[in-house]
Amino acid sequence: MGRPSIVDPILDLLLRRLAGGSWAPGTTVPATRQLAAEFDVSRKPLQAALKRAARHKLLEVRERRPVVVLPGAQERAKRLLVRQLKRLAVRRVAVLIPDDFLPLAERSAIWAAMVGTLAREAPGKQMQTRVVAWPAREQVAIARSLAPKGYAAAIFLGFKPEYLVSLSLLREQGFPVVIFNRRVPGLDVPTVVMDDYAASQNLADRLVKLGHRNLCMVSNRGSPEDDIPYERVGGWLDYVKDNGLLDTCSMPVYVPVWPLHLGVWNRMFTGVFHSRNRPTALVFSHSPWAKSFLADPQFADLEVPRDISLVTFEPTRSIPTAPWCPPLTTVQIDHQRTAQCMIEMIDKMLGGEPHPPTIRVPLTVTLTGSIGEAPADRAP
Repeated sequence: MGRPSIVDPILDLLLRRLAGGSWAPGTTVPATRQLAAEFDVSRKPLQAALKRAARHKLLEVRERRPVVVLPGAQERAKRLLVRQLKRLAVRRVAVLIPDDFLPLAERSAIWAAMVGTLAREAPGKQMQTRVVAWPAREQVAIARSLAPKGYAAAIFLGFKPEYLVSLSLLREQGFPVVIFNRRVPGLDVPTVVMDDYAASQNLADRLVKLGHRNLCMVSNRGSPEDDIPYERVGGWLDYVKDNGLLDTCSMPVYVPVWPLHLGVWNRMFTGVFHSRNRPTALVFSHSPWAKSFLADPQFADLEVPRDISLVTFEPTRSIPTAPWCPPLTTVQIDHQRTAQCMIEMIDKMLGGEPHPPTIRVPLTVTLTGSIGEAPADRAP
């Protein structure tokens, strides 16, 4: 009875390689020693898994000869994967989180909410999620251990570039992985991303329709490799440019200068902000910037929204209320829809579709009294 528990996950890895088209019909699979190293298993159970694949007419296994992929192996492997999944009462999915985000309740409210929502949505697709801490120094060992421990797939929250090695390993093994809100250049990994670009454009359009022409976004540094700030500021700037607002915006984007202990709001920002040409609408791409702004006494003489409209991306739970400002209008993740998309994507991959397309999920806007019409005396 012991052998199936060892051989089954290895056979599953072989099926995923074949179903994903990694090995074309008529070609030879890597040598047993190489495969054993890639799957992090010993050679004896690997050979048993290869023989089992041969019984399913996927591979030709002969003594002292290379293992050859048989014609039609890809489609047969897909059908076998579907059949196996139907027999499983529950499919286990690892939710991979870098250890510096743990404990979730203290370090990351966004990830904590997402983990809880995934756990609630997973049973609808016969899945069960479990958080797996992923220290960077142990990432390869943990990646190799997922299939032997009975995990059928993984969802990666909080991706960082240093995890590229283990992510590549999982993809090479044909192990289903979905990344949340990150695209990895050069690596074909299915992704569910927030449509930050469209959210910024829609937000700018809403403010312009209220008469605002002097808009400013406070943004993190962003680059194409860092999707969230890049998408948010990219959508914002494209709207400002495409709608002829560059000449009316005194400061279309402000990026706080590091180190932050010297002050988030430098002399350039405060100089513009206290001038006649002050922005009439301020959008924070990251909620800590909103928290800093509301806590700074130099802005406490403002009336919101009479003097200025304020909006923030991300939740406001950590932002203390300010007597001069109503609760902020927010642009946030729809956790339920996002979790549903990730679970649906995993379900497709487990069903034999190794490369489902990226899904973009709209963000939700919660309107409050923090935005209003542009001040009449400040119209350009």
